[in-house]
Amino acid sequence: MTFIALFAALGVVYYFLTQNISLANMIGGICIGICLYVIALVTSEQIGRGDALLFMSTGIYIGFWNNVVLLILSCLLAAVYGGLYIFVTKSEKDHCLPFIPFVAAAYIILIICGGRVFSIAGI
Repeated sequence: MTFIALFAALGVVYYFLTQNISLANMIGGICIGICLYVIALVTSEQIGRGDALLFMSTGIYIGFWNNVVLLILSCLLAAVYGGLYIFVTKSEKDHCLPFIPFVAAAYIILIICGGRVFSIAGI
């Protein structure tokens, strides 16, 4: 978690140096992570606090709407993988998956598509 905090601090410095996104957009991106953190606390970490901190950090860099897209795409990738995992292994639905690999994959897709993931898909 120290690495994520360092990443977030560098993001704030990066913002003040470049100002690629508006301050409101950056704060909105952080709020997504804050909402996930509250969900983590309420649900006894069904989604981890580290995942929430990661979304706070990515919100600093990519802003509100791209962070929303990142979250949705991460959830879709995790759902597809989880469904296939249950189908192939015939395992129970109680199996836990780490979420960060799906966030990383979704971020790569977001970079390749230039932030237009859903407009490319026709959604």
